[in-house]
Amino acid sequence: MKYVKLTIVFLSISLFVFPSFTKQEATAKRNVALANKNTMSAKKNLDLTLYVWFDAYNDFLGLNLVDDECSWTGYDQFNYPPYTVQEKGFQLVHVYYLGFGLYIPINPYCPDKVLYSHP
Repeated sequence: MKYVKLTIVFLSISLFVFPSFTKQEATAKRNVALANKNTMSAKKNLDLTLYVWFDAYNDFLGLNLVDDECSWTGYDQFNYPPYTVQEKGFQLVHVYYLGFGLYIPINPYCPDKVLYSHP
């Protein structure tokens, strides 16, 4: 009789107590995995490269990130017609520093990023 009561106690613990802990842990792990997935997808599209921006005639405009330049000017990177080249962006390794805060592109015909306006 003693063994039967002991067996019933262990069975009730294993049926009711242990599954409740594992279900909460599984839910918590799933929520953490979803949060990590969301932050990874958000970080995947983020470009933190500093570009030197020139207008269409290669006049120096300034230093800025692509996303900041798009939000500042309203231009975008999509070349669907009709479009007009408005700004060209070069990485710092593709420009020559003249001094006094001025830059010129080494090869002005091969920009790293191009921003367009769509009339």
